Amino acid sequence: MTDATVLTAIEDAVRASGLVPVGGGGVVAVSGGADSTALLGALHALAPEWRLRLTVAHFDHRLRDGSARDAERVGELARSLGFPFRAAAGDVRARARARRETLEVAGRHLRYAFLEEAAGGEGADFIATGHTRDDQVETVLMRMLRGAGVRGLAGIPARRGAIVRPLLAVTHAQTRAYCAARALAYADDPSNVDRRFARNRIRHDVLPALRAAAPGAEEALLRLQEQAARALDVHRRTIAAFVPRALAREGAEGWILDARAIAPLDDVARYVLFADLIAERGGAHASRGVLERLIALSAPGARSGRVVGVPSGSVRREHDTLVFRPAGAAAWPAQERPAGAVALAVPGVTRAHGARFTVEVLERAALAALDWRSGESGGAFPGGVAYFAAERLAPPLRVRTRIRGDRMRSFGMRGHKKLSDILVDRKVPLRRREGALVVEDAREILWLVGVATSESGRVDEGCRRVLRVRVEAAQGPE
Repeated sequence: MTDATVLTAIEDAVRASGLVPVGGGGVVAVSGGADSTALLGALHALAPEWRLRLTVAHFDHRLRDGSARDAERVGELARSLGFPFRAAAGDVRARARARRETLEVAGRHLRYAFLEEAAGGEGADFIATGHTRDDQVETVLMRMLRGAGVRGLAGIPARRGAIVRPLLAVTHAQTRAYCAARALAYADDPSNVDRRFARNRIRHDVLPALRAAAPGAEEALLRLQEQAARALDVHRRTIAAFVPRALAREGAEGWILDARAIAPLDDVARYVLFADLIAERGGAHASRGVLERLIALSAPGARSGRVVGVPSGSVRREHDTLVFRPAGAAAWPAQERPAGAVALAVPGVTRAHGARFTVEVLERAALAALDWRSGESGGAFPGGVAYFAAERLAPPLRVRTRIRGDRMRSFGMRGHKKLSDILVDRKVPLRRREGALVVEDAREILWLVGVATSESGRVDEGCRRVLRVRVEAAQGPE
């Protein structure tokens, strides 16, 4: 391949990627190796035509002696090309120890945090990194060997937020040839041959053996990656229809996911949903094991109070919601036990907590004579009567006292709300709030007795059977 062909191939690849906006400002992440140096050279060549405003950024991981010299070389290159230069260093080993991460994971977190800070400081539109076709092949193979699902096999995305990777169609051999043709100095990182790192074992041991045993294996891996990326896009479009009504903020940094709202999603879609949420909102990557535990936590009937640790914090099941709390937040309060949870006879009469509960099962023929649609919050009448669609309930029904953190989806609402807030909104006197009773099924709270009923038990024209629950003060001993 001639020098002219090399130059055309690299610069055309950047053009064809469509990732760099004309007239945009960007931060170019340059380690000092051939790939990122070639990217910088190509963007420099295109800058006058595309009116690009570029800043060069370098992060020193401090994982080997002499790494500071890389920053000096990259700084010299940036200045020779007429670009501003930003540099930073971080203690990757200290972070890896503190957070029990691999050096690769810890380094990636610190590096991207620096790049995002640099982009913010420069008012940049994009952050460009030098990932190549070789990196894509290695990533897909490494994730496949770890048992990754569709999200992992989709490989390195060409765009993730502000981060763009214009060289994913370019090989490492081409970037080295480009640097030679442009007289761009680069240095090979000695750590790239250190077999303590999984990627290096894949690069130097597994892939050569695979090429020898199965010619065309790299192309097959890239086809797998493309198919997985298309499937992932389908899952994300499906998920996008559920997230707006399923997700809500909780305080400054936490968030709540309505488990019932995502019930139609299959396990693969939930896997993608949780992985994306933790990556985007927590800035971390969850392992397969963590994601599988979150899928189980979101399943119907999962035990309230169960907690799953995630890289960015923890998640607790609270009735039919998952509450995500960031790392460093106050510890979860001890799970309270509801006082005197008593099963309700259906049909029948049950005495509990100083009250008498009467449950009747009404067939469709009897519904015409009832005005079950006109009551406040779907039937929490002043007289203490509520109506629920029997088909939508998960037996058994129980009555208990309210506990801290209880939530429900009030009639007519999409999201969930704390019972304490509902009581305040309904102006229930303080003296009555502490003794408030709830009726629940195996999944969630159905009735904040005498105050509000749940949207989940809504009675509509399609119901075949309805439960009518009456409550009144008990007369005589319980």
